[in-house]
Amino acid sequence: KERRYDALDEIYIVSLDARPEVSWAGNRRQLDQLTEKRIAELFWKREDLYATDIAGAFNLAAHKLNREPMPTDKWLFVFSDLIDEPPLPGNKSQPLENPSLPSPQIRWDRLADTSISVFWAPDQQIMAWENTLRRILLQVQVRDFLLSSTMRQRH
Repeated sequence: KERRYDALDEIYIVSLDARPEVSWAGNRRQLDQLTEKRIAELFWKREDLYATDIAGAFNLAAHKLNREPMPTDKWLFVFSDLIDEPPLPGNKSQPLENPSLPSPQIRWDRLADTSISVFWAPDQQIMAWENTLRRILLQVQVRDFLLSSTMRQRH
């Protein structure tokens, strides 16, 4: 396209489990065409993965958001409890810490100029992340960071 804003939106669904990867990629029209059955298949095939690698998923999303040509706007929507249980050898995960603070391995600098919204996180997680992120986000200038314990449905 001649101008960046003429291009179609690029949308990536990144898994937030033991092995973060792009589960689906497409544009808005293609996303609208996904059936409930297909969406369920995307997530059910990953049920056997035993851990949650928050840093890996955030960093993969950051990588996808920082490709050329640079997008005019960047959004990251996270549906997670934000409890980090990185994988260990032998199909085990790191012991659960509650609350689970943001991993120092997350590349926040790669999420600069990104609007980030997190849904479904428990209140205790929200407070832990907010306290830690206040300092980090001021340094990297993330556009917006919204933490929510529930996702409100439109009526």
